[in-house]
Amino acid sequence: MTGPQGGVWVPLGGQLKAIWERALPGVTVQPLPGAGVANARGVDERRVEVGFGNSIRVHTGAITAAPFVDLDCDPPSTNHACDPTNTLYNGAILPTPSGARILAAPYDYPTQSRKLYAIDVKPDHTVTTELLPLTPDPCTTCTILAVIVRDLDGDHQPDIVAIDTNLSLDVAFSTVDPTLHVFQRFTPMTPLAGDTPMNNLRASVSGAPR
Repeated sequence: MTGPQGGVWVPLGGQLKAIWERALPGVTVQPLPGAGVANARGVDERRVEVGFGNSIRVHTGAITAAPFVDLDCDPPSTNHACDPTNTLYNGAILPTPSGARILAAPYDYPTQSRKLYAIDVKPDHTVTTELLPLTPDPCTTCTILAVIVRDLDGDHQPDIVAIDTNLSLDVAFSTVDPTLHVFQRFTPMTPLAGDTPMNNLRASVSGAPR
């Protein structure tokens, strides 16, 4: 499910249809009109396989239930007391043996600093939030632009990559610390003159199965 007619999600759905059908012979993809909440319900009710959406809230149970965590607060809030118009976030989902952890990095340049939170929502709706120990950085406004979860060191366990506005990488390898609380800093890229700090980043992750 994409979006209403005239929106940007409709042509994007058409492009994904072409990519998937080309990459997966025999698979037929049918883009359908939709909207953010309707798409989430469609996936939840198993009427569709994929639904576009964007959300800064974490729900448990029905999509119509009240959210339990506001990811766009700094720190992420359970009392919905922050002003969501002033903050964005970048994030990813980290699979763990006990369930999925939410990784959220508040982003509102230049008011936010480099922070990465790990959030757990239990079946009983208990929420725990932990500030992960990124490497120190003298840049006080270098917020996190992208968070990526992927096996990088070949042990079939997920690792974490956080990319900041100076294109520096904070990486937690599971082979170094299985709990992913030890971050190492890498600077493989340098922004062009005049482009520091970056305020937009497109990241993609791909690769063959190990």
